[in-house]
Amino acid sequence: MLKFIAAGLAALTLSTAPALAQRTSAPPACPDDIEQRAYNVVEAMKAGQVSDANAVYGFLDQASTVCDDRPETLHLVALGFAIFGEAQTADATRQSLFLKAWNAARQADRVWSDPDTPSGEARQITQANGQTKVLDLRTKVDDTLRDTIIPQLALLHAAGQEVYAFTGQATMPLCPYRMETAFQARARAEAAGLYFAATRTDVDVPADIASIDRRLKQLRRVCSAQRAFISWQLARTHSRAAVVAEQAGDAEAAASHARAAIEAAEFMLEVQLPQPEDQRYIDGAPDWIAKTRARFLPED
Repeated sequence: MLKFIAAGLAALTLSTAPALAQRTSAPPACPDDIEQRAYNVVEAMKAGQVSDANAVYGFLDQASTVCDDRPETLHLVALGFAIFGEAQTADATRQSLFLKAWNAARQADRVWSDPDTPSGEARQITQANGQTKVLDLRTKVDDTLRDTIIPQLALLHAAGQEVYAFTGQATMPLCPYRMETAFQARARAEAAGLYFAATRTDVDVPADIASIDRRLKQLRRVCSAQRAFISWQLARTHSRAAVVAEQAGDAEAAASHARAAIEAAEFMLEVQLPQPEDQRYIDGAPDWIAKTRARFLPED
């Protein structure tokens, strides 16, 4: 087990000093026990027991490169970088760390359960209490992508950091997530994260609805198996924007967002072969559309 000197989460900056135990340095070739090593590091980060954030950062960064066919290692890397990102105050540093977390999550998705990648199988690790467990972090990373990584990047972009995925310059010829089944589709996590960003009110600079709209429409176009769910997140995003505009006294903007919300919901109703999990949204859409129209577009 790795040894860490106890320190608060605030010590997780990229300039902290003393050295971590030598065992945290990822070697040039991916070691067989990399999942155990990465697990130990992330658990120590979660507990605030880190003495040298530079060493941990280097470990995570190198592990993401030399172990890029190990999905559970990449999941741990994503979680580690997300922890780093949340502990920072400088926007540029936060952007860099959350992007690394996002990239690790996407790479994990690419190699997840690939029959040509034996390391895609879940790994067994030993916990601090000596108990063993099978490492399966896909759902945890999906939740972190939805609740933290994507909303933070969207908000950082709105605050002035140029996050390429949200600039409108990024092209998306294919779905950025390989796994498209409903319960494993990381595209769902991103779409929900974009909606969550649009609903945040506890920030100095609210999310840019135009960039979120653009990204959701890109995802909907290329992630065909998830079009219904993505359309619903787009509808909810514009519905929320309509409420905010209404509260600000901007009837024109409220009406514009309401029309966009209705258009997205109607698109959802036209999707062929939606995921079974999305049927509840589809069933409720006609009534939702009617209420939205009555509230914001009574004269249409």
